[in-house]
Amino acid sequence: GVEVLGYDEALKAAMAGRQDRAVVEAFRREQERIAAGGAADPYHHANVLGNLATALLNLANGESDTKDFFRMYRECEELTLAGLRVVPGLQHLTNTLQTCRKNLNHRIGTDTAELMHNMGKLMRDLGRFDESAEFLRRAIRERPG
Repeated sequence: GVEVLGYDEALKAAMAGRQDRAVVEAFRREQERIAAGGAADPYHHANVLGNLATALLNLANGESDTKDFFRMYRECEELTLAGLRVVPGLQHLTNTLQTCRKNLNHRIGTDTAELMHNMGKLMRDLGRFDESAEFLRRAIRERPG
């Protein structure tokens, strides 16, 4: 079965460097409890949103599947923006949002360059040299060097 952590236990684990779905799900349950009317002070609410966002960011950074990491980065972005609506200007949320956007842009750019490179090689192997050259030029534009 899947390990079930309480919020405080998950927070300690995350602060110790643990990054996994059990931590994410504990943060998600606390967020759902607050959303369902488990009145929390605004700083606790914003911190829960930020902790969930950070946990998703860490998972996304290690995820190889494009669809999965894209979804996690997007949710991270939504959560940090929601946290900033609860407590505007909270620095760790601003930092997480910037890191999330930077990492997503980097990963998408990397994936686009790799896709263009692979298409260029495929076209070359098929003897379609003009198309191959165009894909390879696009790959170089995406990731020079």
